[in-house]
Amino acid sequence: MLSKHLKFLVPSILGFIMMSCGTILPTRYEDPKAITKIVVQNKRVGRLPDNLKECTNLKKIVLFRTQLDTIPKEIFELTSLEELSLGGNNIKVVPSEVGQLTKLKILNLKNNEIKTLPQEIGQLKNLESLHVEFNELQKLPDSIQNLSKLEILYIHDNEITSLPDSIGSISKLNRFIIGKNNLTRLPPSMAKLENLRELNLVAAGISLRIPSYFRDLRRLEFIYVDDTVIVPGSLSSANPRLRIITLPRSNLSTNY
Repeated sequence: MLSKHLKFLVPSILGFIMMSCGTILPTRYEDPKAITKIVVQNKRVGRLPDNLKECTNLKKIVLFRTQLDTIPKEIFELTSLEELSLGGNNIKVVPSEVGQLTKLKILNLKNNEIKTLPQEIGQLKNLESLHVEFNELQKLPDSIQNLSKLEILYIHDNEITSLPDSIGSISKLNRFIIGKNNLTRLPPSMAKLENLRELNLVAAGISLRIPSYFRDLRRLEFIYVDDTVIVPGSLSSANPRLRIITLPRSNLSTNY
């Protein structure tokens, strides 16, 4: 009985929020323009409300551990969406339609089964944070260079063998978590990441070498490495604020 009343009361007050407490998404929203966020955690989502596209004020969708195999196509019609979090599911494919969500600031696709990202990801010109860790990615699309507002990029725990040479075009990037991949080198364009503050290379590749040009990244404060990463001796002396922290290959950091 409680969930029946919440169907009408919650949307009109706070936007519909579903947690793991057992409430369910309605078939339709009585007042779709009142919905500002949808949060579902640890509960299977069979289908989204029929009139979801009428939720023109919807800014945030979190469907965490909801047993999704695909991204519901209705989501790509929500062009005002600013945050989309679909972590902990069984998603294998990110459709090209993701490029329609041009107001997205946060995209979280971690802990899925994604093998590739579409080139259309580069159309997300307002994206500030991208999480694709714990997937099956082997590379990043070249179009990632177009994410001019991106500040946070998590790609660890994938199968990435190389980074695109265009990675240095993401000039606002300040946190880059790469660890637990299969890299053999870091591209020279990373010398352009002048706002980079934190870099994690733990288990990013066997005997990975940090290029000497990293000494010119004056805002760099933390580099996390494992004991196989080759670090130039001049790196710390060229940047007094830089801390190089060695961690076991089984860990990225206690902070992640």
